[in-house]
Amino acid sequence: MIAVLLAAAALADCGTKGAAILIDRCRLAESIASEPDANCAKQNTQFDLNVCSFREYLRADIELNQAWDGIKRRLSSSRKGYTTMLAGQKAWLTYRDKQCQFWEGWYEGGSIAALVSNSCLTDITKVRSKELGQQLKDLDH
Repeated sequence: MIAVLLAAAALADCGTKGAAILIDRCRLAESIASEPDANCAKQNTQFDLNVCSFREYLRADIELNQAWDGIKRRLSSSRKGYTTMLAGQKAWLTYRDKQCQFWEGWYEGGSIAALVSNSCLTDITKVRSKELGQQLKDLDH
């Protein structure tokens, strides 16, 4: 797992089983509750940048999972279509995680590593969300 989890946020309470959207929402709520002093409006410190970038990634992942849920619903009557799409999504997740691990590795041990990883995850996830949204529109036509 990419080291985007901040030591200050006790994320174990959210668990790893269940709907991805619910887990992300729980992780976001825990981050806000455990670090309420993070200034995401100004982001003056590396701590603020790291915490706020993690929250931004979680929001992007929630959006991605909402788009994925739409795809799953739309493809519920097409086993072959869903199976193919699921394989593509799993491959994309592997790509995203490996790509961001690469960039994080350049800053390993540095205070900016979490920001680099979180920003990478956010950027790539937002692009995929747009792709899935467009695919959903195309399936509806």
